Amino acid sequence: MEIQLDASELDELVERLDKSPEVIREARRKAMEQAAPKLLQQVRTEIGGSGKVQRWQDSFVGSRGGYAAARPKTKTFAQDNRGKVTRYQVGAVTNAINSGHRFSSPSGRNRDYRPRIRSGQQRVPGRHFYEAAQAKVPQVAQQAAQQMADALISHLEG
Repeated sequence: MEIQLDASELDELVERLDKSPEVIREARRKAMEQAAPKLLQQVRTEIGGSGKVQRWQDSFVGSRGGYAAARPKTKTFAQDNRGKVTRYQVGAVTNAINSGHRFSSPSGRNRDYRPRIRSGQQRVPGRHFYEAAQAKVPQVAQQAAQQMADALISHLEG
């Protein structure tokens, strides 16, 4: 009498495990590509309104698919109310709105001018919309992790 173990199924499993890093990298890239627009939507929601600051934001995915982000567009300059391009990039303007910024005091030319500032402050308070959107990121990360796990399970089940 003889008992045998056929290793062909184990060899097939080992082969699939050997290919798993490639599958994980591809699944991570796809998950990040799907997460980036969700992050962008969260930032735009926190900005509020429907104006140009929302349009200045864009979604990005890392070159190797390792991260997803929503941030201001690069090499894009802001425009004033008449449509004239300013010297400020939209990232700098977005940062000033998000973090707050200083402003200069009145020059004294117009004696009747009374600035509407709070008790001597010379700083505009920040809106902090990136921080507010960051609080909702774990939900998107959980979805991305689940998507990667599903891809790996389907690969291993073959």
